[in-house]
Amino acid sequence: MTLLEIARIRRSVRRFENRPVEPEKIEALTRAANLARRAFGGDDCALIIFDDPAATERIRSAAVSGWQGKINTWIYVTPFPAALVLMGKPEQTGEPPAKPRYLAHAAMIMETVVMAAAEMGLGTVWMAGFNPAAISRALNLPPDWRPIIVSPLGYPTSKGRLELFSRAVAQSDRRKPLEEIYQIRGDLP
Repeated sequence: MTLLEIARIRRSVRRFENRPVEPEKIEALTRAANLARRAFGGDDCALIIFDDPAATERIRSAAVSGWQGKINTWIYVTPFPAALVLMGKPEQTGEPPAKPRYLAHAAMIMETVVMAAAEMGLGTVWMAGFNPAAISRALNLPPDWRPIIVSPLGYPTSKGRLELFSRAVAQSDRRKPLEEIYQIRGDLP
């Protein structure tokens, strides 16, 4: 499968089969994260994959605590077999707060892992909002590490009627022609 084919099939998944993710797939995702980390120079980031039911339940509960939990209402009723938690060390870069490079490293590493997961038939969804302090407490993270990205991980269920209906109403599967959103120019305006 090519990268473009993977990008075409990848979608946000908010419902998962009640089936564990195999250890060899978790190991492969960990290797993908480490390759991306080395490629992007992201020594200020680390990915942990949790597949223990108690840990994923703590993540789920912590993510929806506080006002941030109101953003991800679907998570109240959606258990997931594993979770990706990407953390960063803001102070490690020594950069001024106006230019936090560790956030770019985190995004590049996570997207590499998300694409690798899609290639393996696994689903993910970047949580739009979560409570980072609650996640840190729930996972007992060291104080100098901050959770930046959290995503459930598992095998997607087939699209149910509600998902098909909501995707049709939102026109989620309809794409604009590239010419409307992207233009290649040899010179800048």
